[in-house]
Amino acid sequence: MRALQRQCYALATLRLRAAVDQAGGGAGLAILSDIDETILDNSAVMAAAMHNEGMFQNLDTWLLWEREGNPHLIPGAAEFFALADSLGVTIFYVSDRFEENKLATIATLSRLGLPQVCAEQVLLFGPPKARAARRLKAATGSSCSLATRCTISMARSPAPRWRISTA
Repeated sequence: MRALQRQCYALATLRLRAAVDQAGGGAGLAILSDIDETILDNSAVMAAAMHNEGMFQNLDTWLLWEREGNPHLIPGAAEFFALADSLGVTIFYVSDRFEENKLATIATLSRLGLPQVCAEQVLLFGPPKARAARRLKAATGSSCSLATRCTISMARSPAPRWRISTA
């Protein structure tokens, strides 16, 4: 699985470089990236939930993880976002996480060394999933053009789905 994750970020890097080259620089470009299972590896809480509860019986386990969990970065994420930052591309971190845990989410992303982590660029919308609305809000609430959108879903389906798309 780690090889597939690295491969996904390698493809994202190629597309990011192409978008920056086409635009003549990173200024005015943005990346929208989902947080969970795209940047953060939450397999520890998923495994614990499956072992202890059969999976999430309620949201308390997830809410606690958002506040106090110790996730790791998906392989390739640190390098990709560091590159985007060095190229002058704006980064938006979007998630279905709960707004009440925004400060904890910002602290986690910062602890892991991700760039451009601030309240204005960490957008949490809580369930139910509304990815299209999040992306639209992030894209239209900024003067940036969408360079790359990152979504990686490994844990949410039996077959891995990898998608790196450019606008």
